[in-house]
Amino acid sequence: MTVKQDIDQLGEEAEIVVDATPVAPTPYVPVAAATTPVVVQATPVVAQATNVGTTSSNPPPQVANGGIWGSYSYAGNITTLIAAGACCIIGPCSLIICCFPVDKKDAYAVNGKIYDSAGLCLGRQDAAFIAQRMQR
Repeated sequence: MTVKQDIDQLGEEAEIVVDATPVAPTPYVPVAAATTPVVVQATPVVAQATNVGTTSSNPPPQVANGGIWGSYSYAGNITTLIAAGACCIIGPCSLIICCFPVDKKDAYAVNGKIYDSAGLCLGRQDAAFIAQRMQR
């Protein structure tokens, strides 16, 4: 069997003749029937949980060892800016935003006190301090 086609190439007509012979489809043979089963052996692994509140060995300068690192929420520049903007739009009642601080910084808690990364005491340990998970 042959197929003829007219093609317009650079303004000229060309004739291409392709010999096309039909091919019989190959029958489907399942691969699983011809192979042997494969056995996979696995070794169980015990998952290690990360510890929250694990003591640290790298405290800030002039701070006692044995505390934990975390984040400390405080009313800083971003919280003040949000409260001032809301005060202009809504009114003085929006100053309650200062009670919900948005700013965060790294902090180190030891012996019931919180210190920043430079070793400056930020105050007592309270709900504003959130311990971070220690990475292994």
